[in-house]
Amino acid sequence: MTINQSVLVNKTYQLYSYSNGYSFSHSAFTVATSPISHTLCGDLVYTSTFMSITLTETSTPVSYSSSTLTHTVYSEDITLRATSQQYTVKAAFVNYP
Repeated sequence: MTINQSVLVNKTYQLYSYSNGYSFSHSAFTVATSPISHTLCGDLVYTSTFMSITLTETSTPVSYSSSTLTHTVYSEDITLRATSQQYTVKAAFVNYP
C-alpha cells in the first residue's frame, strides 16, 4: 500500500492582511493498493502542524480542519513578521497499527 500525497503549495500570508483570516485547502491524498485492491486499513486521517504544534480547528495563528482539508491563518503577532514558518500535513490509515 502506498499513500500518495497531494501537492502542497507554498503559501504566503502577511500579518493583518485579511480580517477573517486567509484560508487555503489541499487535495485529498490518494491510496494505491497492489496487487489486490482493498480497504482493510480504513480511511485516511489527516493531521497538520505549524511551528511543531499539532493544529486543531480552533488553534491560532493557524488552524486546520481535517474534514475539509483547510488551513486558516490569521495573526496580529508582530514577532512573526518577516519570518518563514513551515506547516506540514500528514495522512495515516485509521486501522493501521
